[in-house]
Parts: sequence; structure tokens; C-alpha cells
Amino acid sequence: GFTPYHIVVFLLFLWGWGLGGRVFWGGPGGFGGGAFGFLYPGGGGGGPGPAWFLTPKGWPADAPENQVQAGATVAGLGRALARLHAVAPTGELDQLDATLLVEAAGQRIEAGLVDPANFDRARRHLAPQVLLDQLWALVPLLHQRRPVAATVTHGRAQPGTLWLERGELTAVIGVAGLAVADPYRDLGAMARHLASSYGPEALPGFFAAYGLEQPDPIRVEFHALLDELH
Repeated sequence: GFTPYHIVVFLLFLWGWGLGGRVFWGGPGGFGGGAFGFLYPGGGGGGPGPAWFLTPKGWPADAPENQVQAGATVAGLGRALARLHAVAPTGELDQLDATLLVEAAGQRIEAGLVDPANFDRARRHLAPQVLLDQLWALVPLLHQRRPVAATVTHGRAQPGTLWLERGELTAVIGVAGLAVADPYRDLGAMARHLASSYGPEALPGFFAAYGLEQPDPIRVEFHALLDELH
């Protein structure tokens, strides 16, 4: 029979088709050929951009269905990002470094797209420019750290953009911002959301599931701060 998942997929299909989108089969390299996705024109003009559905199952990681066992969900998100970061990059993807990412954040501030009301509670009293200055101060420190191999990154990594079924990845939503960058671009952003939802005690399990025994605290801080300005 039809599940709520199938209804959502069908509605997304109709919406995307009306926007001039298309449906395609075959996931990105590393996900296997069984995935299908929705591709919306421009990725941001009224639609959520491309999305990959690996199996016809699962729910967003922040949905109630995935909150019954929070530890399994947190670990599943770590494995999900590890799987995404293992995808083979293509020449079509932008290459982003720390300087480009901070410059883009500054452009969002100038365009009035950053609302401090969406900051984490500890930072809501700060102006966006203060956070931007903090980011610029961290850039030289990043250059002093041990280099990290760039990977395919999501760019808006959070529980709502990764779907899980029993702790395993089933879909990646809103991948219009894919780019080759420091994997901490996703790890820091996800760590920010998990700390807010589950508390900082959830982070060791998340990083361990990803495969990091000792995450770089400077990189985590930089990319968590950058995510505030998204």
C-alpha cells in the first residue's frame, strides 16, 4: 500500500514537474545506480533544488519517527555524512575554500539575508557583522592547521536534509549547494544542529560514527559559526 513517504514523493513530483523540473534515475557516484531524484530548475527559484532518494523509505532525521532512539539517529547522521563525503567529485562542482565561504557570508549579510533571530540562543544578541569578524579572525588559524583533504560537501548539512531509516541514509535533500570543500563544512554545521537539539554530549557519538576520533576544534568552530550566517 501507499505510505506517507510515497504520497510526499508523488506531491514533490507534481510540484517539480509544474516548475519545469524533471525526474532522473541513477544516483551520484558512490551512492549506486538505484537512486532517483528530483531536479528543480536553478535549485533555488521556488524549489528545493536537486534531491537524491536512495530508497523508497525513511524520514528526515529530525522527524518524530527518528527521535525514538536519538543515539541511533545521531550515529546515523555521522555515517550519512561519511557516505556523502565518499562520493566521487565531478568537474561540475565548485571548489570552495575558507576565504570564499566567508566572502559569501558577507554578501548574504549585505543583502539582508541573515536574521539574528535564527542564531543559536547564545549568539542572538550579536549583530551578524560580529560573527563575520570572528570568522575572518579564524581564517589564519585554519591555514595553520594540518591540511584536510577536500571532499564533496552538502553545504546545508542538518538533520532535516538527511533522511534515515533505522539509522541508515535513505535520501539527501536540497543538494543545490554541493561543492568540493573542507568536509568540516558539513561536520561543523551538523555539530551545531546536534548540540542544539541533543546537547553537546551527542557530539562524540556523531564524530565517532563519521570516523573521526579527534575532530579539529578550530575547524568545527569555524564551520559551525559559518552555518549561523546561512
